[in-house]
Amino acid sequence: MPTHRSTASDSDLKFWPYKPRLTLAATASALVGLLLAVAILRAFAKWPSEHSETVVLIGVLLLSLLPIALAVLDVIIDRGGTIEYGKVKIDFRGARKRRLPALRSRQILGSKDNRSPTARPRKSSIR
Repeated sequence: MPTHRSTASDSDLKFWPYKPRLTLAATASALVGLLLAVAILRAFAKWPSEHSETVVLIGVLLLSLLPIALAVLDVIIDRGGTIEYGKVKIDFRGARKRRLPALRSRQILGSKDNRSPTARPRKSSIR
């Protein structure tokens, strides 16, 4: 039985695989959409109350900034950077070294019939 390997392009291995222009558009549309949702909920359901409105708006802002944060994280990982906060340190230098060049990984993972290069040839059922 042949083993099937899935081929993953470089954009499949990213947190945010889209271009910077789309990142900004996604951030702006998420902010507008979430603010409209909060406004509609405020008008019809009387939620959030004045007491919790600030917390909800901060949450809306943080959610809308998620595409930018993911794009920045991708850049840090691609360049082999480090994220450090207090005593927690995440080092991405090793992640950069382990990635195979794109051409070589396509040769290894994507043969014409999606089989392993060392797989045995199939027996023909036609006689």
